[in-house]
Amino acid sequence: TQNKNRPTKQSECHWANALGQLSEGVKATYFTTPRPVYELYDLENDPAELNNMSGHPEVRAMEKKMRVALAEKMIVDFDYLPLPALFEGENPATSKQSGKGKRKTN
Repeated sequence: TQNKNRPTKQSECHWANALGQLSEGVKATYFTTPRPVYELYDLENDPAELNNMSGHPEVRAMEKKMRVALAEKMIVDFDYLPLPALFEGENPATSKQSGKGKRKTN
């Protein structure tokens, strides 16, 4: 049974944030509002997923490849949410894709 007078871990974390006791990474991960649309983490060097690499130039090629794969999967699965933007000014419907998930036209 849980002691009703004892704060939950979530409320302790909120309290620590209010007091400025959290690291910048933890604060950015759990208290950024609104949450980022895209998140990309280096799980080898950042297993706690505290440093969102989405939008960083050094991962741009990989991120674009993953966004295209996500768009293709959404099309194949008839996921009717708007397709993800590849990057500023790019539309997945008009970008060159790998060909997977495309319909063949005559």
